[in-house]
Amino acid sequence: MATLDAEGMLGILDRFGSDCAAAIRCADSVAPLPMSTPVDQIVACGMGGSAMGGEILRRFSRSPTEVHRSGRLPSQTSDRTLLVAISYSGNTTETLSALEQALETQARFLCVSSGGRLAELARERGLPLVVVPSGYPPRAALPYLGLGPLAVLGRSGLVSMPERWEEVFQGIAEDGRRLGADVPTKDNSAKQIAIALNGRVPVVIGVAGTTDLAALRWKTQINENAKQPAFCSVIPELLHNEILAWDEERSRRHLCAVVLRSQDDTEADASRAAYVSRLLREKRVPVIEVDAPGTSPHERVLRLLYLGDFVSVYLALSRRVDPTPVLGIDAMKRSLGYVGRETPDVP
Repeated sequence: MATLDAEGMLGILDRFGSDCAAAIRCADSVAPLPMSTPVDQIVACGMGGSAMGGEILRRFSRSPTEVHRSGRLPSQTSDRTLLVAISYSGNTTETLSALEQALETQARFLCVSSGGRLAELARERGLPLVVVPSGYPPRAALPYLGLGPLAVLGRSGLVSMPERWEEVFQGIAEDGRRLGADVPTKDNSAKQIAIALNGRVPVVIGVAGTTDLAALRWKTQINENAKQPAFCSVIPELLHNEILAWDEERSRRHLCAVVLRSQDDTEADASRAAYVSRLLREKRVPVIEVDAPGTSPHERVLRLLYLGDFVSVYLALSRRVDPTPVLGIDAMKRSLGYVGRETPDVP
């Protein structure tokens, strides 16, 4: 594993718990946002791994929240809109474009970055800025990109926060000890799931409002780390369309369903998830059911994300793939001329 993981993604995963704690401390330097005018809407702008920070905000926000993955600013923006611009590098084309458009409106702002043009723009305009450490692959910096802004907005009363972060971090630390590379497969659930997924296309199924962001994270981490197709779906929507796609044997032959569950699911959604699992098993589709551990919604979300990260890296290594490089994304940016442009020059 050490030879295949040449750039040390497993080492970064080992620091996930300490990174979560450090992310909360990073936010201490940012004052609570002024609340003289209520915030009726939060728009979190980001792409890729940075957008997942916005998904964490959406999950725990007390106001309607949109994760905006586009260079075009949403049309409904006012002095009651808080725009959170998240870009790990600080140079994400779409995020900068949306922010620059928003600066012409009456919106309020919070920026999150390790540097680049986003940090420069925040300092030039006097915008609140959460500075996160550099040197990570952007997707591996999720603790900083998610918990940093969450802590700032929590002090302003815009998102819910756990009563005690220490309990959350304790649960994450336990997972780090149970899921680490030195733990054999027979005792390591992340390795077991990775083995079950090897040779199949995962379809990760979450529940709207609880595990949907984890399903998306599992999907994108398998894409980026294992360099293989994966898809995600959300209950209850999938029951009204996608469920028919599993009818034909040829279509489902190489698929594997991963159903993410949480005690935060409503009784109705829990019944729907159980129905999906039962139906797919009847169709002889492999089904892996994963229950989110933890004593609070925040802990359950973070530990489910953490497990998915481990699964994606072990799946990469089982396929003899280095999880860190993203050569295809780098090639895309060069081909489309992203650097220094507001929008790619494509039709």
